[in-house]
This record gives sequence, C-alpha cells and structure tokens, in this order.
Amino acid sequence: MNQRIFLEGDKFENYSTSDLIKIVDSSLLLQRAKALFFLAKRCKTEEKIIPKVTKKIFDSENRTAKLLGMVTVSFLGIAGLVEANTPKTKKIISDFRKTLSKYEYEDLVYFLESFDTENISLQEQE
Repeated sequence: MNQRIFLEGDKFENYSTSDLIKIVDSSLLLQRAKALFFLAKRCKTEEKIIPKVTKKIFDSENRTAKLLGMVTVSFLGIAGLVEANTPKTKKIISDFRKTLSKYEYEDLVYFLESFDTENISLQEQE
C-alpha cells in the first residue's frame, strides 16, 4: 500500500524513533496515539521496534482509551501497521483482530475504511 491514511504532514512524522518511544510511554492521550501510529508505520523499516509497538497496541490502557467515538489509541497503532504492510505487521494485526469482540472488530474496520486507503484486510493471513 503506497497511499497514506492520515496525519500527513504531522510534525510527529519527523520525530526520531527514540522521541516517539518516549512520547508513547509517557504523554497525554492524543500525543500517545499519534506517536504509536508513527512508530507502527516505522515497523516496515525498523523491525527492532516491533515488540514495543505490539506491546503498546495490546496494552489494556491503550485498547480502552478512546480518542473520539469508538477510536482507541490501539486503533491508531493498527492503522500504522496497516500502512507498514509487512508480513510481520500483518501477523500482529491478525493476532489483535482475534482478541476483539464482533463489535470492536466492526468499529476497527469502520475506522480504517473511513480513510482514503485501499486493500484494507484484517482477515486472518493464510
């Protein structure tokens, strides 16, 4: 996937990976979510951060922390993994999807489809 989902031009995009990790570990809700999104996107080229990103996406606080409506901090992390679009990020998405209720899954799909993106698939990878 070459298209950007959202947050294009956001200043967080230019932050170093270490700065993003500091933000995702200790900042306010919106900053934490944006940092997680950009960290997740970097999983495409920085595989060493995959365990950190995975831990933050699966963290119960981030799974329940709502930004707006049904959108959680974890959902932004998943959006970043969708953009990274690697076999490893697809596996994380699949594992996360298995932990969601039917309604949470529908919310996640609705959130991701609300952006100008193509080929969104949260189905289990073969």
